[in-house]
Amino acid sequence: MKIGAGPQGTGIRRARLRGAGLTIAAVGLIVCAGCGGGGGGSADTNTIHGSLDTTDQAFAGGDYVDFYVTTAASDGTATVEMDSNKVDSLVLVGVEDSSGNIQTVASDDNSAGGRNAKVTFTVTRGSLYHIAATTAGSSPETGSYTLVYSSALGTLYSDTNTKANLRQMKLLKK
Repeated sequence: MKIGAGPQGTGIRRARLRGAGLTIAAVGLIVCAGCGGGGGGSADTNTIHGSLDTTDQAFAGGDYVDFYVTTAASDGTATVEMDSNKVDSLVLVGVEDSSGNIQTVASDDNSAGGRNAKVTFTVTRGSLYHIAATTAGSSPETGSYTLVYSSALGTLYSDTNTKANLRQMKLLKK
């Protein structure tokens, strides 16, 4: 099997299988490029592996943060869990209203046990949700984490709109 990158900057990976005189080409799209990967979980969940580091965006207090955005795929209940053995996890979730403002939906720092965070909230199909993966510690922390989220949220994409995120989401972090 030969695996190669697609056109630069597209996030596309190609695999070509050869054998018994047959060539099969497969093309896949890596979703959430730049957020540490994905995949895993059960049929009803998705997983993102990320890392908070000194080059990430930071809240005014210095806590590093990774932002994600998604449009809910269905109505119902959604869960986002942030697990880490490196940082004191904090998850913030907001929904964008018709004026473009983000309203707090859920936040947590220890409901998943130990220093892991878990939020459960109601989602509306087609609504835009913002998720912040950050820390609850008294000083900025760095380290890897895993986000496991419900398929009701659709696909989470890394959101790098720095100024808008920090301005809007700072209201969520207390």
